[in-house]
Amino acid sequence: MSSVVGMPRFGGDLPPGLIHDAVEGKCILFVGAGLSAKVRRSSGALLPTWAQLLAELNKELVEPSYSFESSQIDDQINRGRYLEAAQAVSLLVPKGPLQQHFIKTFGDPSVAPSQTHRRIPTIRLRAVLTSNYDSLIEDAYAAVEGSHPLTFTYADYLSLQCPIRNPRFFVYKIHGDYKRIDTIILSTRSYQDLIHYNPGYRFLLGRLFADYTIVFVGYGGSDPDLDDIIDNVAVMSERSFDPHYLLIPSGRFNTLDRRILLDTKRLHIIEYDPANDHQQVEAFIAELCYPGVLNYRSSDTTRSRVLLVGPRAGHTQCVPILDELRTHNASCSWSNIEEAWSKGWLDRLRTDIELCDLVVQVVGKPYVPALDMLPILANMANRSLVCLLLDGASPGASSGDALSISIPDQNDRDGIRQISELLLVASSRQ
Repeated sequence: MSSVVGMPRFGGDLPPGLIHDAVEGKCILFVGAGLSAKVRRSSGALLPTWAQLLAELNKELVEPSYSFESSQIDDQINRGRYLEAAQAVSLLVPKGPLQQHFIKTFGDPSVAPSQTHRRIPTIRLRAVLTSNYDSLIEDAYAAVEGSHPLTFTYADYLSLQCPIRNPRFFVYKIHGDYKRIDTIILSTRSYQDLIHYNPGYRFLLGRLFADYTIVFVGYGGSDPDLDDIIDNVAVMSERSFDPHYLLIPSGRFNTLDRRILLDTKRLHIIEYDPANDHQQVEAFIAELCYPGVLNYRSSDTTRSRVLLVGPRAGHTQCVPILDELRTHNASCSWSNIEEAWSKGWLDRLRTDIELCDLVVQVVGKPYVPALDMLPILANMANRSLVCLLLDGASPGASSGDALSISIPDQNDRDGIRQISELLLVASSRQ
């Protein structure tokens, strides 16, 4: 795809699965402070990141009256203990001065959507989630489309028609809006109240993470609230292997870190070169703009659908193969055989088999007898069956003439590629 005039091409890798979901309008953009931190205020200073905001609040509102406590807050910020620093600020500063500072900072008349913000409305998105307090996202939509989108915070959830059932695009400000100090999530106590005592907040985020592809931009990966959300969503959506995506400067994670994030949090890392003031972030967003993103997709848009059934412990060994399958735009799902005979499990398995193109029986040691039902169900649905053997395991007697493949070492890239190609061929025969 040709790049936007005056904009260099994105230098990182765009996964086929992400392109597919962007074309279909199944993505949700999660915007962190990094996008706002390039916008200037009247003073010429950039909008602050969360750590910088805490430092400003401490200097302007805490230090004049509480110099000793202010130095301790500085120490907390320097050590990365942002929630503790925020808790101290919220205890020492009354709501009135706090609200005035938020309005002065984020309501500054010079604060306006950047070119990057104005590209976001040209992506086919289901929604935008943001942890930012500013109004740059909704203002960008107003500038491009002529009207503000449906915008709300966690405090508004119960008074709205469920946004999931409403097909209308929306902006969800999960940490509050600077114009409404009662919605601002800043301190440890605020986070705890939001996470544990606001079921609408957790329900909505859980559904969005389970049903859509989340693309994180301007996010550093260290927000404790978001870490908690992602951890819980990973458990809730255990049966799905389709990942979410985190755009992040190169060098932040090594190969093992990336593998762990994908395995435990369903996060696929997309790295970019942070040179030239993170210009590649705008390039990434420009590549997803519609209809230009259509040029990425081949004329054959069918995705191979692969269902894996096996013990949960086998998941980690299967991840390299799943990674390779996803580079070919395959959709992979998982059914935990250790949950066999639990309420509703068999009905879900039958449905999953009907919806897939290929059933993969993941066999480990010891052999799980419930796997014996899989060849029968696959045959009833006229689906091919392939056995993946872990750690030298043997296929069950019920597998019959099904193709059996031993999973190679995770560092054997050629072996992983060959197995993935075999699975793709087998799925295309349906």
